[in-house]
Amino acid sequence: MDWRELLLKSAALKTGLLQSVAAEKQTAEELATKHDYDLRATEIVMEALYELGLVGKDRAHYEIRPAAAPYVDKNHPSYAANSLLHDARLIENWLKLDQAIKTGKSQTRRRSPGELEIFLRSMDEYSCHVAPKVVSVIMKEHPQAKTILDLGGALGTFAKNFVAKGLNVTLIDTPAAIELAEKELSGTGIKLIAGDFTKSLPEGEFDIVLLSNITHIYKPEKLIHLFQRAAGCLADNGIAVIVELIRGKSKGAAMFAVNMLLHTAGGGTWTLPQYELWLREAGLKLKSVKDLEQGETLLIIERI
Repeated sequence: MDWRELLLKSAALKTGLLQSVAAEKQTAEELATKHDYDLRATEIVMEALYELGLVGKDRAHYEIRPAAAPYVDKNHPSYAANSLLHDARLIENWLKLDQAIKTGKSQTRRRSPGELEIFLRSMDEYSCHVAPKVVSVIMKEHPQAKTILDLGGALGTFAKNFVAKGLNVTLIDTPAAIELAEKELSGTGIKLIAGDFTKSLPEGEFDIVLLSNITHIYKPEKLIHLFQRAAGCLADNGIAVIVELIRGKSKGAAMFAVNMLLHTAGGGTWTLPQYELWLREAGLKLKSVKDLEQGETLLIIERI
C-alpha cells in the first residue's frame, strides 16, 4: 500500500469519516457540520476516498463501498482497522531512523492507553489467521499436552485456540494488556496473570511454554534469563516453543530488526546459531525447526 494511501485511510478512520458514511449516506457538507470539520478539507478527503473506491457517490451523497468493509465492519473476516492505524503510527517512528542510527536508541514515545489498545488489537488481527495453524503444529509435537503457559499472550489469540484443543491455559502479560484481555476472554477459562514475565513466571510445571513474537523485544542478556525461567516452568518431557522471524532464514527478518531498533532498547532479530547458544546457556536445546506459511519460523525446544 502506498504510504499516502495508508495515511489517508488512517486519517479517515481517526476522524470518523469512513464510519459516518458506513452508518448512512451523507454529503461533504453534512459530514463537516456533524464533526465540526473544515468543509474544504472534508471535500478533498472524501473525493480522494472516492477515487480509491472506498466510498461511492449517489449524487452529492457519499456512501460506503465494499472495499472499505475491512476497515469499518468488525465482523468482516479480513477486519484490519487496527492494523492500518498501527502501521500509520510506525511511519512517525521510521522518519526518525537517522537519529536511531546516530544514537542507537529507541525513537518511539510511550503509547497512550488508546494507542496500546490499537497495537494489541492489530497484533490480534495479524495472528488470528495464523494461530490455528501454529497451534496445530505444536499439538502434533506434543499431543499429550494438557497445560500451557502463554508468555505475552496479549488478547489471547493463541490461548483461545489451545483452549479449543482442550488445554488448560495460563496467560501472563503486562497489567495494561491483561485489563483489556479480561474483557475479551471472559468465560473462556483462561487464567490471566498481570506481571512482568522477564522477572518472574508463575509457579508450576507446564507441558508447553509458548514465546510467540516476544523474543525480538529484548537484548540477548535478558533473553538468556527468560529462557532460564521458561526452562524452570517445564514439566517432564515438556517443550518450549518460540515463534519468531529468524534472521538469515525468515523473509523480512533483517528489515524487522530495523523496526525493533526504532521501538526497543535492545531488541532485534536473531540467527539460529544465536538462539542455540543462548538456549544452551539456559539449559535448553533446539529439538526441531519448522518454517511457517506466513514467513515466521517455529522453534521446538526441550531440556538438555
